[in-house]
Amino acid sequence: MRKYVRLTMPMLLLAAVVAVGCGGGSSKTVKIPGGGEVSVSGKLPDNFPKDFPTYSGAKVTTSYSGKSQGISGTVVLWESGDSLDKVKSFFNDQFAKDAWKSSSDGEVNDSSYWAGENKDGTKSFYAGATRVDNKTTITVTIGDKPKDSSSDNTPSSGSSKTSTSSGSSSKKTSTPSDSSSDSGNSESTPVPNTKLPAEVKISKDFPADRVPFPKGARVTSSSSFGGSGSKTYAVELYVKDTPENVGSFFSDELPKHNWTSGFSSESNGEYVETFSGAENATTTEGVTISAAVADDVTGGYTKVSIIVSSNGN
Repeated sequence: MRKYVRLTMPMLLLAAVVAVGCGGGSSKTVKIPGGGEVSVSGKLPDNFPKDFPTYSGAKVTTSYSGKSQGISGTVVLWESGDSLDKVKSFFNDQFAKDAWKSSSDGEVNDSSYWAGENKDGTKSFYAGATRVDNKTTITVTIGDKPKDSSSDNTPSSGSSKTSTSSGSSSKKTSTPSDSSSDSGNSESTPVPNTKLPAEVKISKDFPADRVPFPKGARVTSSSSFGGSGSKTYAVELYVKDTPENVGSFFSDELPKHNWTSGFSSESNGEYVETFSGAENATTTEGVTISAAVADDVTGGYTKVSIIVSSNGN
């Protein structure tokens, strides 16, 4: 059974957790399919909140700042030689205070995570710590909370809050046909568009053998960028199924292709899960999957964003 941490965060920035990094203090900006940009750097961004707890002695390896659909956010990755227990103890203490308080926390494999918001409720955060090759990697994602996120204002009742989606929680729009170009739609509620976006070809070197798509998936955006041994693929596709089922597909299939699940989240019907692949002295791999109801088309479709990255040193 998959468990999901409640978390409100732009997919653009969650994807950056596994996106290509750049060394030193250099920076670059990349566009993400579906809109938005991410600026990548090797130092702490100027807009990183001054009151957010940072672990003493940890070295910033990569940072990302960006904006998508009017929501801004930042992702920062650090490395520390200290033990995971020591890092975990630090954040447990800090997130019990008022400035940034955790409403969810827990452990997955050799990782610890925390999720919550700042004291005025304007920003959400996700923090994770993982022990790999005698180093502890710390990841912090901070993003604006959508102004209409009133459904998240329920009081917290303690840590380790998780939610599992039931089979009836995802609302499917009924349709008389499985065709991706239905013209006779009898929906009583009008929507902006009744047809799927144009289909495009996937990048020739996309690792389709290691990151399979659900049956009938329609690829509507595909791009890649990289350099110096690193490569990132960004793909958008539509699947005629519920977000829950699409999320379950990737959760079941990717481990069969040597990917290890990192963390999962569910917020307002959007499912996000990260996976790690090879991690050694020369290569780091990652995948981020996001699945949510495709509000821009009719017919019970889910829009999926996939980021696959390989960072060779």
